[in-house]
Amino acid sequence: MSLISNTDVYDSILEKGGTPREAAALAFGSSLGMFGVDRYLGLGEMFFEKDPAKLALR
Repeated sequence: MSLISNTDVYDSILEKGGTPREAAALAFGSSLGMFGVDRYLGLGEMFFEKDPAKLALR
C-alpha cells in the first residue's frame, strides 16, 4: 500500500521542479516511513479489532 500511494509523492516532486533522483529518494523515504507506521504501530489492529477483551486492554 505504501508503494502505491507514494507514486503520487514522486509525481508531485517532479511537478514542483525536483529532479528524478530527488523525487526517488524522497518517495523511498516516504515509503519506508509509511511501511514502518503500518507495520509496527498496530493502528489497524487498534481500530479494527473485533474482540472486546483485547480492545479493553488497549
